[in-house]
Amino acid sequence: MIIILLLFGACWSSFLATWTWRTIFDPNHSLGLYSVCDHCRNKISWYYLIPLIGYLLQLGKCHYCGKRINCYWFICEVVGAFSWAEFPIFSTQDLIIFLIVDSCMIITCTQDWFTHEFNGYLILNIWLLHYLNVINPSHMTVLLYALFWMTGYFYSQIGNGDIDFIIMTTLSCGPYISTQAVLFACLLSILHPKLYRHAPIPLLPFLWLGLFLSLIIKKHVLL
Repeated sequence: MIIILLLFGACWSSFLATWTWRTIFDPNHSLGLYSVCDHCRNKISWYYLIPLIGYLLQLGKCHYCGKRINCYWFICEVVGAFSWAEFPIFSTQDLIIFLIVDSCMIITCTQDWFTHEFNGYLILNIWLLHYLNVINPSHMTVLLYALFWMTGYFYSQIGNGDIDFIIMTTLSCGPYISTQAVLFACLLSILHPKLYRHAPIPLLPFLWLGLFLSLIIKKHVLL
């Protein structure tokens, strides 16, 4: 069952991330048309389109022109695969809930990664995690932490959408998970090369990844 979830997670992440990218940058591209390299426009062979495997087969570069493939696609597929394998899915309701949350994660991360903008309404679906029984927050503590995170609206160094995400995570998953997710996001964002060129970086993908890691730690380690 875990293998099936791994494969589904990778394929679903690959499909939804590609669909989101095309709706932004190539809206006239039909889903029925073949995929092409973003640089040389050569048709990509089917075996290079297999999630996870295709990126590794090409060693992260286009087989035809040698241009580097954005690592986002591979990371998205890896995280998608393991998120489906790790999260507690015991019923049809759990499956539907996680499918919604996972889809919103992929869409908003792809939007933010490539455009530094995303649909803020989609992150409201984080509250559905509450029904997967992954958290049990104290209401008063949650409220105090949410009020604390709201002070971020007064600073220009972080986007309002990122603050919205942190607040929703606090209300849905509790202050410990949200704070840990922010810590992971800050540490992971250090790896982004744009940071060292003093250019703005997309924080939401790192926040989602930080939340994923925090929930995995909670599942396997009693803290």
